[in-house]
Amino acid sequence: MSVTAVSPTFDASVRALTAHPVIVEMALDLNQASPDQLAVLITGGTDPTDRFMSLANDRFAERTEGQRGEFIGTVARAVIAAMNVLRDQPQDAGR
Repeated sequence: MSVTAVSPTFDASVRALTAHPVIVEMALDLNQASPDQLAVLITGGTDPTDRFMSLANDRFAERTEGQRGEFIGTVARAVIAAMNVLRDQPQDAGR
């Protein structure tokens, strides 16, 4: 079991990005990935790999005309948090 300590400022930065439309779009895309595909990007179900952090930062910057997360890993962790929110929603929500 891995434990990752994060500062309150980092955690607030992740929470602030979780509902961003680009983050939600990335989460929707990744929720369609297989467990094997996700294992390359996310370890232990919660920790983004360095590769995922880089890819998520690049895509976020591309889609937001240069915006970046406040910290390294903010964008990737926000995507993971958004994925979890989407998974927790009832499948027929919004119908």
